[in-house]
Amino acid sequence: MNNLDWNWFFSSFSQSAAALLGIIAAFLISRLIGLNERIDKTISDFESLQIEFHNIKERFSIRYFDWYCKQLIATSSKIENAVTKGEFEKLDDQSILNKLYELETRLFKADDLILKEFKTKHKNLNNRSNSVLGYMPQIIPTSNYKDIETEQEAINQLQIQAKTIILQFQKNRNDISCYLKTITSCKIIIFVLLISFPITVIYPLHFMPLPVSKPPVLSFSFDVIISNIFSFKGILLILFFAAIESIIGYFLIMSNDAKKKVNNALQQYIDFNYSDIKNYSSYLG
Repeated sequence: MNNLDWNWFFSSFSQSAAALLGIIAAFLISRLIGLNERIDKTISDFESLQIEFHNIKERFSIRYFDWYCKQLIATSSKIENAVTKGEFEKLDDQSILNKLYELETRLFKADDLILKEFKTKHKNLNNRSNSVLGYMPQIIPTSNYKDIETEQEAINQLQIQAKTIILQFQKNRNDISCYLKTITSCKIIIFVLLISFPITVIYPLHFMPLPVSKPPVLSFSFDVIISNIFSFKGILLILFFAAIESIIGYFLIMSNDAKKKVNNALQQYIDFNYSDIKNYSSYLG
């Protein structure tokens, strides 16, 4: 032990630690850069989906839902048969609506309009059945059926597009949520690097150079600490420490910025539910 050269130990230790931390840092840098690119793309996709959402919502607003529901009630043989059988007798308004939506699944959500049109149809059917000629079925022009089918097809196409957008919104939100977990793991690694570098690299190097066969001595004397800090070796180690810690700190700032972008995007999902079909049109859902 008398001939032990501690310089080899401290040199090998600090070099090994620096190499290991460098590998981890390289992986982290690659991970963060790739993560930032994916976050930017996902947020860009989210903004494109928002534009598409408003486009579909606007197209829903110009569809003739009221006219369609009126015509459907007027031409529905299912509703007419149920009325003639007395299935709506003694039902309250909500029960009537439930019955109508059950009979005509093609109806959209327009409670007040549907209830008003049904009551008018119900009254007309009763008047016809009580007439001297007896019950006479209503004759509906063929063109009405074609117009109803055309409007229904246009609305159905918009519904398909809306449901597709909803699935894309859900995937986008899931992707953004997953980024938070990745950012958290990256920040943990960054903090480990910030702490490990001065302990495993800077601290062993400050013992060097040592005379052969002389073991390192720990000293807590204020004068010794000051003299080491302001020595040429101490200044070089401080500059080295500041440079590396600044680089690692930059990636900590990058991860915090990425987290803010993700949280802002998630807040927009919280402020408005893009996955609810009712938000595309009040007639849906």
